[in-house]
Amino acid sequence: APALAAPTGPFVDPPGPGPTPLGWEAPLLDLLLALARARWVAGLLLCAAFVGALLYLWVAPPFYRASAVAVLLPREKPTIDTSINTSALEVGEARAQRQATGSLMLPAQPELYTALLRSRPILRALVDRYSDRLGLPPSQNRSDEEIATLQRAIKIESSEEGLLTLTVTAGSPELAADLANSLLEEGRSASAAIERQMLLQQASHLDEVLERREGALGEAETELQLFCAQNSLVDLGVQTTQDLVLLKETSAKRDRLRAELAALGESFTPRDRRVKDARARLRAVEDQLARIEAAMVGGAGVERVGGLAVRLESLKERIRLTRDVVSSLSLQAELFRLRAAQPTGSLAVIRPAVPVLKPAGPAKKKTLVVALGAACAAALGFALCAAQWRRALQEPYVRARLAELRASLRS
Repeated sequence: APALAAPTGPFVDPPGPGPTPLGWEAPLLDLLLALARARWVAGLLLCAAFVGALLYLWVAPPFYRASAVAVLLPREKPTIDTSINTSALEVGEARAQRQATGSLMLPAQPELYTALLRSRPILRALVDRYSDRLGLPPSQNRSDEEIATLQRAIKIESSEEGLLTLTVTAGSPELAADLANSLLEEGRSASAAIERQMLLQQASHLDEVLERREGALGEAETELQLFCAQNSLVDLGVQTTQDLVLLKETSAKRDRLRAELAALGESFTPRDRRVKDARARLRAVEDQLARIEAAMVGGAGVERVGGLAVRLESLKERIRLTRDVVSSLSLQAELFRLRAAQPTGSLAVIRPAVPVLKPAGPAKKKTLVVALGAACAAALGFALCAAQWRRALQEPYVRARLAELRASLRS
């Protein structure tokens, strides 16, 4: 097919060369050109930044850091392991479960001690103790700025395992070490105070429970006394044995009289004097046997002896169990009070802080890098602004407005 002809006419521009596309080189060349034109200003800024950094390193006082390491010990969960004397055999699983309760431990809480060591009362105590070495006047009311200054100088790192690393920054190595050790000592004192309060609260709670259990023990003993008095019980085992022996002897005597009466009935008539005498003696023995059975164990009778024994043993077992609980509660409360008198606390210092004579700052490399970086950024900004200003001056509108501004300033 023939190719389409290009359109022609009086309103069509003749074809010519198009604009050359710009690549990434153009902005880079513009930036280099701007820097080249402002090279003297950039050099002056870099020199000023370098000199300023050197002056700062020469004038700024050095500071020191001291670190101390402590660990939070797991706190034992309070348990009451009562030893009760029962006739039932304790299986191995139940004994293992009862013994395992004594080894339950509560996990350490580093967040609690981190917040405690950074709290305002502890920091105020440190500021008051080291006010002369910190260059602060003695005062009863410390300002927020003084406490915040010490708070910024303290860095506490904690781990889930309960490890605390305390780092303090100060103007002298001895002051940094003393502040770190004093802060850990305050933490140990606070930990001991927390443990003391918890132990005393547990002892107070056990005292309340102990009071109620002692009241229950008194009621059980009173009930046992009334039960023994109502049933004329002194020693159920001895009384039952004696009554049973007497009952056995009387029953044997009755059996002999019955055999004798049966033998007399074969030889004599019922009206015979010997038969009547044997019957009278048999009736007397049977009456005696009935009285023995009715008066057995304080008048309880044969039918109630078993019930009395069960009830008596139940009351005794109840008293014995209550006494064991009372004894265990009393011992546990006394142990809590003894531990509260000398609390160990949960914070143990592994490595105290020692003075480090080598200063930790100011860092020379960091200071120079920051100063030179700021100078380079300022030089780049100045070069770009100067280039844009020169380009803006080429516009007639900008030149006219600048002329009007100069004229208004002169008038």
